[in-house]
Amino acid sequence: MFNKSDLHSYITFDAATGKIHLKDQRMILVGTDAIGLLRRDLIRSVGMDQAKKILLRYGRNYGVEFAKNLKALFSLESPFEWFHAGPQMSKITGAFFSQNAKIIYNHTTGEYFAEGYWHYSYEAEQHLKHFGVHNEPVCHTLTGFIGGYASEHYGRDIIVKEIKCVGKGDEHCLMIAKPAKEWDEKDLLDQLDQDSQEMIEINSPFLKIEKQRDVYKKLLKFNEKLSEILIQGQELSSIIKFLGETLNLGVTLEDKDFRLIESFGLFKYSMLDIINSTFAA
Repeated sequence: MFNKSDLHSYITFDAATGKIHLKDQRMILVGTDAIGLLRRDLIRSVGMDQAKKILLRYGRNYGVEFAKNLKALFSLESPFEWFHAGPQMSKITGAFFSQNAKIIYNHTTGEYFAEGYWHYSYEAEQHLKHFGVHNEPVCHTLTGFIGGYASEHYGRDIIVKEIKCVGKGDEHCLMIAKPAKEWDEKDLLDQLDQDSQEMIEINSPFLKIEKQRDVYKKLLKFNEKLSEILIQGQELSSIIKFLGETLNLGVTLEDKDFRLIESFGLFKYSMLDIINSTFAA
């Protein structure tokens, strides 16, 4: 049976191997400053909106896996044990301290509602440290975590939203959890659209740089080949042909009076020929 009064007894430190375990589950101890730097770099790299989606989904996946591990490690029978186990373990890991203000749960009718306060959120602290006060809640990983944890034990998608947040200047963080069907479409897309093409491509500056590098490589190869043709003194027709084949376009070269000098592809007439034939008609 899960003993919430003595959670510390389930955590062991193996001095010989350096491993930390929660019963049979290996854990790691990571400084909040290190996580804060990773979070800062993510936001700077992809922007706040994209970073929010990544952090929400990371937290949600973490919450699901955390709940599965608790199922395997402890005998959690009643819904109330589930409700208390997650916040208790979050307190042990130092992520935040939770106080449930209101919980309504009925597995038969599908009714679910939870409201709670978060205190000492590491995510809010780190955001304030690197970016200062934001215009909306910033505890995205924790929000996703609670939603994933609740969804796993409830058996349905639960969405959690942070209504108040220390990261946006509030006195404390306040979250509300409800079934997915009770939230609007944007909330669902932010937290549940795991296979979004937008998330795959993510509009990352790194992806843009990668594409630009490919373009530069092609331009460099093009310039090298063109320089080689010019140095070898090949005929003008060879240059025009190279340009047409490389660019996959028709190419025409005319003098200052629009008379055709050389062409490749569809261009067989000069601009002067076209003009004369137009007026002759």
